[in-house]
Amino acid sequence: MIQSKRPITPPRPSTKRPLPESPGSPEVSREDMMRLVKRQTYSSKSELGAFLGQVSMVVVVHPMRLMSSLDELRDLDSAATLILHTDSRRQMIGAFKIASFGSVSPGIFRLAPESGHAVCAKQSYYKSTAKVGGMSLVQHVPHDFQRQGKTLTMELRCLLWAHVLHSAVYGFTRRFLRENNKELPFTLPWMRFVHGALASSTGASTVPTLYLLEEVIDQSKEGAFRKYINNASAAVLDLKNPEDRHRAEFLAFCQHYQLIKTHGTLFVSDCLSRHIHHNEIYWLGLGGQSLLTDPQIMSSPSLDSRQLFADGNIGKGFESFQNDHVCNKFCEFFELQRDFDFKTNVEGEDSDGVKSMAISVAE
Repeated sequence: MIQSKRPITPPRPSTKRPLPESPGSPEVSREDMMRLVKRQTYSSKSELGAFLGQVSMVVVVHPMRLMSSLDELRDLDSAATLILHTDSRRQMIGAFKIASFGSVSPGIFRLAPESGHAVCAKQSYYKSTAKVGGMSLVQHVPHDFQRQGKTLTMELRCLLWAHVLHSAVYGFTRRFLRENNKELPFTLPWMRFVHGALASSTGASTVPTLYLLEEVIDQSKEGAFRKYINNASAAVLDLKNPEDRHRAEFLAFCQHYQLIKTHGTLFVSDCLSRHIHHNEIYWLGLGGQSLLTDPQIMSSPSLDSRQLFADGNIGKGFESFQNDHVCNKFCEFFELQRDFDFKTNVEGEDSDGVKSMAISVAE
């Protein structure tokens, strides 16, 4: 027998590394293996929701530009193209709108840089009932593009007007204190309306969709919800908490001034609910800055026989203002007129000393 004289090469160690959690990994114990195998089941409904509930789309956004006078309300911002991402698993269902939470890229709310990408995407909807297995199931179906356009453009219009009218109150208080050389004997609550925008997706490969985008309000920072005044009456609700009462009186003062400043034509209704009453939602926070959303503009029924602003514009709520409103420490300190017969006012001049209908918030 002839033996080969070629030297025997020892086997080289394998350079392949086992996958971290593959069956061939020596690091995986029997218990870990059993747990790993037991997870290999069909996906649950909640797990599938991570794929089915999230939607990303390219949208054209028309942001709400912050304005300082009524004259600017006729101007519109230019549009921008952004990526909108929504998650239907995070929804709130109100009486008339669905609110989904998501994000836009790049961010659109420049005055809220820490949350400028986060948005609340709202749509109006209708209820559809179907019989399944002898049970009635109710679905909340978003309206078509045309109906969304009618509803959401009015919602944004109300938000724009509310921002201007609310900001005008602060402009007036600053001027009053400066011109009269006075100091406030109490604190002035600082509140603002959320930023908003309209977003439309009308690509050839997608169904036309419209959203009202709003700045997200973080309840962990803004506190619990409160109702202060509803849009059926100007009377402040009976609030036990002194801070809540203080805020409610300030909002009643805002209504009083807005009615004077617009020559008895309109004011912003002040009310809080939690997506229950349409067009009546104020989100206010304890401590820090308070945020307001979903305002309703109340206008005089004598202005037009047609519906002005949104459906929550209740005629009786406007007409009862003179009887229901009770002047408080804010109204008295800032010397607001109590005569609501605006026809007797001199043209272009109100008894509060402000002479221009161009409601300016500049100091």
